[in-house]
Amino acid sequence: MKLLKAIFAAMCVGVTLLFLYFENQLSVISLAIAVGFYVVASAIHLVFHECGHFFGGLVSKYKLLFFRFGPFNLVKTEKTKIKFTWLKTHGGQCVMYPSQTSTIKYKAYNLGGVIANAIIAALSTLLMLPNNFYLLMMIELVFVGAYKILVNLIPHKTNGVPNDGYIVKMLDAHIAMRKDYALYLRIYADTFLNKAISPSDYQYERNESLSDDELLYYNEIQEILKSINAQMSKHEIDHCKGIVI
Repeated sequence: MKLLKAIFAAMCVGVTLLFLYFENQLSVISLAIAVGFYVVASAIHLVFHECGHFFGGLVSKYKLLFFRFGPFNLVKTEKTKIKFTWLKTHGGQCVMYPSQTSTIKYKAYNLGGVIANAIIAALSTLLMLPNNFYLLMMIELVFVGAYKILVNLIPHKTNGVPNDGYIVKMLDAHIAMRKDYALYLRIYADTFLNKAISPSDYQYERNESLSDDELLYYNEIQEILKSINAQMSKHEIDHCKGIVI
């Protein structure tokens, strides 16, 4: 995956330089504008990626826990109201949880971000016009979109954290994991909202001979229960859903 990221970065730089060269616009100012376009394109794809997760969650009847874009953070409170907070972050994250755990829908929620990136990239391709910097902006949107789609859709882990494609692949392959996944999102939401939790609702046995992937969310639940028992703060509880690159 690191190689793929490096290739896309090199392609983006190469296409930008070639575009400016053939347009006779190769200068320090033009390069600065191109960098600005890349930053704007990345921000556009990031916010639409998270919106894709959000609308995918709504379709799947999930409830919003928090929506984060850069320093802007919308958080659900205990009284089901939405509160705005400011955080020193630069990434994006949309965390939602299912209203029920018996039958869980997970594809729309997990793949909604990739679908949103694909729509933006496709629209940018259709809107390309032979107009110098406008065309460059559309090219940046297409390249960033393709990058976002690949790094979020091709199953892999970053520092042990699964991406959207990896989660869908696991849940498709292991039906028993879907219960773990639903319960994990619910216990994380309840912990985040400081709701009372009954450990007995989340204590059940899984076959310990299963792979680490198959036990991923089950083990996460057990870790949260241990943290609760140790009276740890909700802010000390780690989680592995929602990474955006």
